[in-house]
Amino acid sequence: MFGYIFGAVIYCLCGMVFISIGVYDYKSEKPITINTSIKPPRVEELKSVSEWNKKHGLLIGGYGVLLILGYALSYFFIYNVYICLLLYVVLPFLYIPFMMFYHKYLEKKLIDK
Repeated sequence: MFGYIFGAVIYCLCGMVFISIGVYDYKSEKPITINTSIKPPRVEELKSVSEWNKKHGLLIGGYGVLLILGYALSYFFIYNVYICLLLYVVLPFLYIPFMMFYHKYLEKKLIDK
């Protein structure tokens, strides 16, 4: 039981970090980016800075919610290892490529070339 509580604390803390980053990005006035190695687009390049920030904020905050809900839902399937593995590991790792593809979609949709 200690291991489950310890894991819940870790997952909740990580989820809350992503949710707080998502809220910050959602409310930001300047353009933001998901990846720190990419420069954010300039204001002149974007069709709508607020839409850009809101979509990215929801994307990052959604990852935090997925972490917390995945761990919370796994409590009901604690004796089924495969479902727990799916909720702990597979879903968060599948969300990362989704974030990458959605970011590319937003670049095509909201950045004027």
